[in-house]
Amino acid sequence: TLKSFGAHKLPNKVLDWMAALPYYLQYGDLLVSHTGHGKAKKTKADIFGQTEPREMLLWYRDTHFEEDGLYRVYGHSYNKQPVIGPTAANIDTGAAYEGHRTMTAFHWPSKCIIRQKYDETPIHKERG
Repeated sequence: TLKSFGAHKLPNKVLDWMAALPYYLQYGDLLVSHTGHGKAKKTKADIFGQTEPREMLLWYRDTHFEEDGLYRVYGHSYNKQPVIGPTAANIDTGAAYEGHRTMTAFHWPSKCIIRQKYDETPIHKERG
């Protein structure tokens, strides 16, 4: 967010970097994305009146995925605990929200979950 950058406007260099990022990553049968969707089909995007599948890749909240042989790791909708299923894992545990502050990682292919609580202790001491 702008607040996290300590700015009212993001520098063009940051905007260019963000625009160049992929919407999902696929490594063999593992798909990692914000919403769990990748290679969005136009028909699903049309449900929302969108002409761009991009909107679905960023904002879609349906977690019922078509069986396509992929294991999906995603976030977008946080839970107190990671939700691990046979074909998908939602690892969003609310790291950005006060009162939750837990970062979750997912190891592939073991499906091992690694969690870390937010700690406000500075890594480096400021010189006085």
